[in-house]
Amino acid sequence: MLIALSVPVALSAQTNRVEKDGFLGIGTTTPAAPLHIINGKQEIKFGTGTNTSAYSLSLGLNDDGINFDINSSVRAINFRNIGNMKFSLLPDGNLLIDRNGDVSLYTGTAAVEQNRYLALMNSQSFTSASGLKAGGVLVSGDFSFASPGKNDLVVKGNTGMGVPAPKARLDIAGGSPWTTNGWGKAIKLANANTIEFTGLQRSFGIGTTQNILYFFHANADGTGGANYFMMADGTTGNVGIGTVLPPGAGYKLAVEGTIGARKVKVTQGSWADFVFADDYKLLPLKDVKNFIDQHKHLPDIPSAKEVAQEGLDVGEMNKKLLQKVEELTLHLIAESKRNDELQEEVKQLRTVTSSLGKQVFHLQQKR
Repeated sequence: MLIALSVPVALSAQTNRVEKDGFLGIGTTTPAAPLHIINGKQEIKFGTGTNTSAYSLSLGLNDDGINFDINSSVRAINFRNIGNMKFSLLPDGNLLIDRNGDVSLYTGTAAVEQNRYLALMNSQSFTSASGLKAGGVLVSGDFSFASPGKNDLVVKGNTGMGVPAPKARLDIAGGSPWTTNGWGKAIKLANANTIEFTGLQRSFGIGTTQNILYFFHANADGTGGANYFMMADGTTGNVGIGTVLPPGAGYKLAVEGTIGARKVKVTQGSWADFVFADDYKLLPLKDVKNFIDQHKHLPDIPSAKEVAQEGLDVGEMNKKLLQKVEELTLHLIAESKRNDELQEEVKQLRTVTSSLGKQVFHLQQKR
């Protein structure tokens, strides 16, 4: 393609000059470069050649900087080298860097770390950050660390969200306000999505679906189903361990299996001390025997069948067992009292017997 140079003024002794060293001045008589142009528009204009459409490129210098202007809305401004590099300013305002390989953007030429950053801003006067949109992004001091796939983000170091100096691979602070009592929202997962904790033999997950929060484990290789070992009902606040919460059961804690503990504390609203009240009617032992003979369990104590069907209230059962202990204690006290009375009667009978024996002895002596 032929490029014609269009110069807006003619050579004259007053404003144009060719120095003996080969410098050409246009609009100046003191050229300071091989081509030195000064005119009202501060502009060099390249016209079209015979094999092109009617396009032209203007190079200008103004108060806002060096300007490249092309009189076309469909042609780009291209910069090429003899290799495989093409840098284009596209007519739609986008920037194209076409290279046979990765493209690097450097922020300096120093041989040591300069801690310089690439900042994307809306404008020089409105410096809020703009976004970064890419197929795959790698954040690493070593480009050989990973090759992110499309839509993937790979970070080699720590990531801080709301944290200026992250201390972990993911360090989060300052979540959006969530509840009225001060909880912020740092991470949000959609329905049926989980956080995975991977071990050598098992992987563990935490996630929610519908109104249930699940804690489960799965095979480390991702095969098989989820095995739930704990869950919480978000509607009732009930918790199940080793079991799926029975609908409408009303258990705040349902456990399938054995519970091991050093101490269990059960709070009771009432206790069995009413047995010692003056107006308490203690069932006679004869009536207790008749009840046992008929029902095969103690009065006020559930039968084996009832326990099998309805379970056992530990706190209530302890109260009833204490009631039976206290009733038994009252029976023992009553029996002890009767025993003391009998002992006293025996003592008195022994005294009378001894006195009668002496009287008999004296009568026999008088004969």
